[in-house]
Amino acid sequence: MKVFVAAFCIVRNEMMKYPFAIFDMDGTLLDSMGYWRNLGGDYLKQRGIEVPKDLQDKLRAKSLEESARLYQDQFGLTEPIEEIIEGFYALIADNYRYRIQLKPGVMEFLQDLKNAGVKMCIATATYDQVAMPALERLGILSFFEFVMDCRKTGGKTSPAVYDAAAARLGGDRTNTMVFEDAPHAVMTAHEAGYYVVGIHEPVMIGAEEQIKEIADYYIKDYRYAEVRQHFLGFYA
Repeated sequence: MKVFVAAFCIVRNEMMKYPFAIFDMDGTLLDSMGYWRNLGGDYLKQRGIEVPKDLQDKLRAKSLEESARLYQDQFGLTEPIEEIIEGFYALIADNYRYRIQLKPGVMEFLQDLKNAGVKMCIATATYDQVAMPALERLGILSFFEFVMDCRKTGGKTSPAVYDAAAARLGGDRTNTMVFEDAPHAVMTAHEAGYYVVGIHEPVMIGAEEQIKEIADYYIKDYRYAEVRQHFLGFYA
C-alpha cells in the first residue's frame, strides 16, 4: 500500500502544472509591511536623530544590511551593521509576536494549494526568531515544508534563493511558482524563468503596474473568486 501511494503521488505531481510553490513572507503572506514602513523613522527617533522627509524613499527596496549601511553613512552611526540590524528587530519583534496578521484570504488560499497536493515553502530575509512566532501564532507554519533564510544565498537580487528552495522542494524553474510583492524580487524570479505571481501590497507605492507587467499573474486580493479558479485550474 505504501508503495502504491508513493507511486500515485509521483504520477500526480508529474501531471500537475506547478506542483511546487515558494512564498515570500512579509507583504505576501503577512500584512506586515506597514510596520516595516515606520521602522526606519522609529529607529532614528529612538536615537534622538531627526527623521528626513525622504527617508522612506531612500530605504525603499533596500535590504536591512543596505539600510544599516545607509544609516552609518548618512547619520553618523558608529555601531557595526549587525548591531544596527539587531536594533531594528528589537523594535519590531513584538509586532510579529502579538499584532501582525495574515493578509485577507491567505489561510484559505494555502489550504486550497495544500488540498491540491502542492508542496510549499517560505523564502524570507526576516530573522527566524522574529518570523517563526508569527507563523506559528497565525496557524500557517504547518502548510510549509521549510522556511529558508534568503540572506544566506545573497538575497533576492539573485535567483540562487529560488533555485535552492525549488531544489529542496523537489522542483526546478519549470514547475515552481514564486509569490512575491516586491518589484525587484518579481523581476529576479521572472528573469530566471519561474512562474511568478505578483502580490498587491499598498506600501509598495507605484509598484502595482510595474509588477503587473512583469508577473505571470497578479493577485489583488486572495479572496477574489477568479484567483481561486485560476490556480485550481492548474490541478483539475
